[in-house]
Amino acid sequence: MNYRLGEISELAANRCQNFEINGKSIAVLYSNGTFYALSNRCPHKGANMCHGDVRGTMIPSEPSEIHYDLEDKVLVCPWHGYEFDIESGRPLFGVTKSKLKTYTVFEDNGVLFLQM
Repeated sequence: MNYRLGEISELAANRCQNFEINGKSIAVLYSNGTFYALSNRCPHKGANMCHGDVRGTMIPSEPSEIHYDLEDKVLVCPWHGYEFDIESGRPLFGVTKSKLKTYTVFEDNGVLFLQM
């Protein structure tokens, strides 16, 4: 089933918007020209993920080196700082069963739809 979310131009103006669809809270993110849809509730304690930041993070590196990467690819929980990949919903660290559910979004004639 496909659900109309709105005009691309309107949705792109906001970094994250929450939609309630079939009793599920879904965060629709716009980052670097791409839309993503994920569960809007952190699997840890239920925080509203639309209140979190989309940014990069520190990545593994050699001792005494600091590397920052994945810019605009990481959604950070506003309550406890848990980091999730916005494409897969997987946490960057920790238990993989604690991932955010992801949904497919697509554009048709300037309108964004969510597929469930």
